[in-house]
Amino acid sequence: MTFDRLTWMGLSAIALGWALLVAAPSLIALLPSAAAWPNAHIEMAAMAGCIILSGFGLALLAALQAGFAVLEKRIDGCMGAKARIKEGPWPSARASMAGGP
Repeated sequence: MTFDRLTWMGLSAIALGWALLVAAPSLIALLPSAAAWPNAHIEMAAMAGCIILSGFGLALLAALQAGFAVLEKRIDGCMGAKARIKEGPWPSARASMAGGP
């Protein structure tokens, strides 16, 4: 199964969010400006959760886009088959049924 660009962006955002969530305590300890911030670990975890959910949203959007593209091809194929059935037999068969040469 191949993934398009939007799916890879979503999966990358999910990976980035999880990396931020796992590395948040050590990032807060390394950054002196974040250590002075009283709720830095809570807000960084909330930000990581939002990034993860956004990544899932992008991946879901890509899956829906691909699914609807397949559905559109299927409907176009059915409509084309229906149009060919309405046309009737081939022109040579119509001429022979009408008594022509």
